[in-house]
Amino acid sequence: MFTACIILFGSLAASLVASHSGRYLMAAPSISNNIPRPCMDSGLKLQSACGPDIQKAGKVFNFSTSSTAASVPIDQAKLDAYLADPANKASSGCCAASNDFNSKQCNCNAAILSTVKSFTNNDLSVYAKVAGAIAKDCGFTLEYGSNCPA
Repeated sequence: MFTACIILFGSLAASLVASHSGRYLMAAPSISNNIPRPCMDSGLKLQSACGPDIQKAGKVFNFSTSSTAASVPIDQAKLDAYLADPANKASSGCCAASNDFNSKQCNCNAAILSTVKSFTNNDLSVYAKVAGAIAKDCGFTLEYGSNCPA
């Protein structure tokens, strides 16, 4: 169920790891130090739990964990088809980690979204699409955009 999740969640999580442990799973830009600790911790869990999902999407979209997020072109029609295919639904572990990241309102955090923008040429539409598909598949309400608390 992940294309851009590889690119976005995977890269975001890799950035979180890189900034706090010196390890890289994907080449990623440096991130803001303003990311709240609960989102940092949840992002690390997301990276681990969604690893198999990310690898699966990497095969479909022809990228590896050594790819930089910005170097992976996203074909919108292919992304839509991938997200719509029930065979690509997020794993239960990835759903749990995604729900945890969401419940901490990390998708509403300005530092997180700023980091995401660095991977998407300032376009959050792919992130919103993938995050929305994950939330739908995993049975939780996405805390993003107009669903964020004031």
